[in-house]
Amino acid sequence: MATGARKQQVIESRPGAMTPTQIADAIRRLQPIKLHPRDTLPNRARLERANRLYLDLTGAARSALASRVDDFEAALETQEPRRIAEMAAVLDSFLAHFYADEGESQPQAPDPAGA
Repeated sequence: MATGARKQQVIESRPGAMTPTQIADAIRRLQPIKLHPRDTLPNRARLERANRLYLDLTGAARSALASRVDDFEAALETQEPRRIAEMAAVLDSFLAHFYADEGESQPQAPDPAGA
């Protein structure tokens, strides 16, 4: 970890059955699966929107938003699609009250089956 070096190990059920090019292609195709939910565009946009709003709010509204953001971030860390979708809906509902007048659309909650 201290060096920042990354290592990769491939375990094959039939060693030698795939060429290095085929292995590299398979790994490339699997990369989208490795994306952490917090790094997906809808979730990043949702958090950015919440952070912008946080700067404008004060008092109880700011505390309420902070609580919802904390809950959403905790759900992201679980990487459980259903939990993420639930907390995204809660955060989106809160944000909608503030962005409705600006005509901005909210990010879509992740699909529990595909997120």
